[in-house]
Amino acid sequence: MSRRSEKVGRPRRYAFEALEEIAHPRAAYYLAALDELSARHFDLLDDLPAEVLGWAPAPGWFSAAQITAHMIQAEGFWVSHVTRQALPDDVARPLAAWRKAEGPPATAGDLAAIGARVREEITQARLAGAEDIDGEVLDGPRRTSIRGVLLHLMWHWTYHSGQVGLIRGLTGMEYQWTFDDRIVGSEAE
Repeated sequence: MSRRSEKVGRPRRYAFEALEEIAHPRAAYYLAALDELSARHFDLLDDLPAEVLGWAPAPGWFSAAQITAHMIQAEGFWVSHVTRQALPDDVARPLAAWRKAEGPPATAGDLAAIGARVREEITQARLAGAEDIDGEVLDGPRRTSIRGVLLHLMWHWTYHSGQVGLIRGLTGMEYQWTFDDRIVGSEAE
């Protein structure tokens, strides 16, 4: 697939502010970082046509849409497990279908909308009042904590965004990675 196009990407920003509605200051900072990481990710997608979103580089590989559905599904999964609250079916069903590339394909808008819903209604809403982010929850063979889940999600969004950037580039839809004019952290760290 060869489409020649280059997008100047959303600048990387590190001076984000902790979310005020989150009780635990470190969790509030981690969630602000997740918001920044997912904003960058959805910027990678927002101009991609359906044939690029659904394109996989090789048999058995995943498309940008499938990877994105996986990331959103994983966020809902991990937060649901650590909070012991199930992911609603109207969120779980389309994500599972998009991840398997079943049924109508997801658009960039579909993915951004369900990603925002998971972030706001699941991740932020369920973690807003948490005062202990290090309390361990037995989850099958492993132990999880809110801090561990949030750190994993930051890694997960970063890792898979790089894959989507590569897939985008392989289609000829290049993306110029950029920095903000200030490369500084926030005081809330």
